[in-house]
Amino acid sequence: MKRNTLLISLLGIAICFLPSVVFAFDFSWQSPDNDKSLFYLGQIFGPVGTALPNGSGNALISQLFSVFNIAVLTLGSIVVSYTIILSTINTAQEGEVMGRKWSSLWIPLRSAVGMAFLIPTASGYSLLQMLMMEVVVHGVAAANQVWAKVVQAFAGSGTGLNGTVSIDNGQLATVANNLLKSAICADVLNSDLACNSDIAAKKRVINGYQSDSTNPSSAGAGVFNIGVQDPNDTSLNTVCGSYSAAAVPSSVQDAASWYASNQLAFGLTYSELQLPAAEVISNTPATSSNIIGGATNILYGNISSSPQKPPVSLDEQTQQALDNGWLFAGSYYFVLISNGNGKLTYGAPTTSVTPGSGTGFTSLTGGCQSAVTTALGKIDAYMKTSTTSTPTPVNAVLSLNSVPTPDGFSSAMDAIDGPINNFMNQFMATLTTNDPRGAIPSLADIGSEVLNIAQTIWFAVMIAALIIMLPACIMEMFQPICAAVAAVFAILIPLVTAVVLILWSVGAMIGIYLPLVPYLVFTFTALGWVLLVIETIVAAPIVALGLVSPAGEHLGKAAPAVLLVVNVFLRPSLMVIGFVIASKLADVMVAMLNYGFFATLSSSVHGAGLFGTIATLGLYGGTCVAIINECFSLIHVLPDKIVRWIGGQAEQSRTKELMAEAKKGAEKGVEAGAGVMKGVSGALQKQAEDWKKGGGGEEEEG
Repeated sequence: MKRNTLLISLLGIAICFLPSVVFAFDFSWQSPDNDKSLFYLGQIFGPVGTALPNGSGNALISQLFSVFNIAVLTLGSIVVSYTIILSTINTAQEGEVMGRKWSSLWIPLRSAVGMAFLIPTASGYSLLQMLMMEVVVHGVAAANQVWAKVVQAFAGSGTGLNGTVSIDNGQLATVANNLLKSAICADVLNSDLACNSDIAAKKRVINGYQSDSTNPSSAGAGVFNIGVQDPNDTSLNTVCGSYSAAAVPSSVQDAASWYASNQLAFGLTYSELQLPAAEVISNTPATSSNIIGGATNILYGNISSSPQKPPVSLDEQTQQALDNGWLFAGSYYFVLISNGNGKLTYGAPTTSVTPGSGTGFTSLTGGCQSAVTTALGKIDAYMKTSTTSTPTPVNAVLSLNSVPTPDGFSSAMDAIDGPINNFMNQFMATLTTNDPRGAIPSLADIGSEVLNIAQTIWFAVMIAALIIMLPACIMEMFQPICAAVAAVFAILIPLVTAVVLILWSVGAMIGIYLPLVPYLVFTFTALGWVLLVIETIVAAPIVALGLVSPAGEHLGKAAPAVLLVVNVFLRPSLMVIGFVIASKLADVMVAMLNYGFFATLSSSVHGAGLFGTIATLGLYGGTCVAIINECFSLIHVLPDKIVRWIGGQAEQSRTKELMAEAKKGAEKGVEAGAGVMKGVSGALQKQAEDWKKGGGGEEEEG
């Protein structure tokens, strides 16, 4: 018991010191004064104690909860009375306090705490409801901190979401090649008998380490040595090489983060090259391909991800994004993907001490030096056994052979419309891959272009029909061409209208509905969060009643509420995280679609013709809409399902259903626009048919 008490005391002390560690980071539990999520909650609930003191709603909701809390408190007192009576009987019958089945510690404690939680405060809300609102408010503050990082990314001059970092690839490859030599050198020194007197006999070990780990901002913090880490004997500190980070770029957050990123890059690359080094020494053919290229990618990826400086000042739009808080993150999608996408240039690391040279290496015995030199001489032969692959360009597409088709009409159609199909495929693939803003803006541009083309064609045909038919029929008395012209347009108008309606429908869905998907999904998920907060506040007295209940252990019937409260706290932050990840995921998934879609289409579909090309456009657009919808479902999927990892049940939000209803609304709008076109076209077609009949009748009478 004493040991448990000591453990609990130490844990309490650790928890007391934890905030000082946490708050060493730039973090605040204070939300902006104008945060919209708290403003809307205040309008619903009114003031809720110290948790939500600025609520501006009327007093009706709090009065309702006051009555409800008293009713639940009465029920709780009945449960406590039942517990007291039954525990007295159990004590008398079994000779133990509260009996053998009930805990003499937890049940009285839970009953007292549960009843205290049920007592209404002056605001009408119970203590537990106020605590639940505190959880909600702190969850909002955490989400605002996450959102602030996003805002700083698109407000600054860094890489943002879609920017790039340039580092000299040749120099990175040189460092990667030298790190392989360092790994070979270290392996030989640690295991070869020729080096036993230099290393193992003196209880030394060769490994990679940071030159100066005491001051993270010093230049030594950016130096990665491979040798014996011994401050008292520096002769072998860099025996297998040393590597230095480049000068600190002006765009990174600080020297400490820059050096930390470089140290991580050196360490991961060195670790990755351990297996190839062992294969070189043992004369084993390479088991992996593109070894130096892969190591170069590790160096680039970790160095380029060094944290960047936040903007010094914010413009009006950015400040408004911070002031409104996380709730309107979905509205800033196009700002996020368009701004802050800079192209930065970082210096590449350098090799300070080349493996197999330097004073540390020359101090080794001759036999040990010879063993290392021999092993290093095997690299060229080893590299010949490793295949080298060329990185796939971002805008590359899969190459497939076309399936042979029998000679006939489809082959003839391929010859006719093949160039049209190829141009259309290349057009769509180029727009959705090369646009630096990402997939959704480029798809929206395609949709807008298709929409404008459809409208232009329709207006042009309608106006042309009127301009040509009216003079023709006016001159009918001089030359009988009205019937012929009317007959042509009676056939042409329905055909053009059908094509235009297909283009209009596809263009409207891609150009109007698709760009709104991020905002709509985030808004519907935010609605689900508000409903969950309402459920949390209403359920708080029931949770307190679960504490009062004598059944169960520790928290009793209130135990499931813990994970539900965790979900309430994490949901806003997870929504923002899901939104940002989905923004990047959408680009990746559309690129994946482009890589295989057009090649598969070209190899499997033949003789589709002009209308087949239009159908292909519709299929491609519909597929993109489905992919974008699924990508941005992360906004609600993450908050719904994340607690499953700790034993909770997944929430069932209605975001997908609401998105389906919104899509139906968009489709109805498209149908309405198409109906107008169809109606006007039908009226003009009917008039053409009437003129045709009139012209034909006069010809017969003449």
